[in-house]
Amino acid sequence: MKKNSRFTIVILCFYKLKKTFLICLNFTSCLHLDNILTMKKLLCFLFFASYYTNAQSLFMLKTSQVTFFAGTPIEDIDAKNTKSTSFINLKTGDIMVSIPNKDFVFKRGLMQEHFNENYMESEKYPKSTFKGTIQNIDSLNLQSGEPQKIAVKGILNMHGVEQNQLINAVISAQKNGLFVESSFFVKLEDFKIDRPKIVWEKLAEKVEVKLKFEYVPYQK
Repeated sequence: MKKNSRFTIVILCFYKLKKTFLICLNFTSCLHLDNILTMKKLLCFLFFASYYTNAQSLFMLKTSQVTFFAGTPIEDIDAKNTKSTSFINLKTGDIMVSIPNKDFVFKRGLMQEHFNENYMESEKYPKSTFKGTIQNIDSLNLQSGEPQKIAVKGILNMHGVEQNQLINAVISAQKNGLFVESSFFVKLEDFKIDRPKIVWEKLAEKVEVKLKFEYVPYQK
């Protein structure tokens, strides 16, 4: 066979012993590794194509990390929370997140005490929640295996106050589910969280929130 002749690579991928995916890749140029997809990328494509074209659309949170930074150049104020719950429906684009306020861990116990008693009033408002919808869900292409930028529009409920929020995030497919990462700012006064003058130099007016969520298929 001539090097420049036309050829077809046919790969059969069986999913659950019932569904078969047939992919034909036609090449007309010379066989050089720099000019064709590597086998690794091809296998990844096959996996995501078979996984995300099936009925599974509801995912639940497996691991989570929510951090915030509310400090200033004078003092660092940051905390981490790994106790969130969340669900994503890829069919409708709906997403729900619930974060228990008391599970934020600070470097210093006194900061944690002030956070729960004076600012978040965690006894009265035990959770911060977000309910929203991924915009343009029909254009989401997780089968590509590449991270996808998304915008999630919804309502953030914190300290008993609800505010419309548009959150930008990145979602990507993993072998066993999904990974979502986001960073956004929250203005304290929008949620009626007091910022006494005595701490103005230490406590930022806007809090930077970062999250990393790993999802797995929902199991009843």
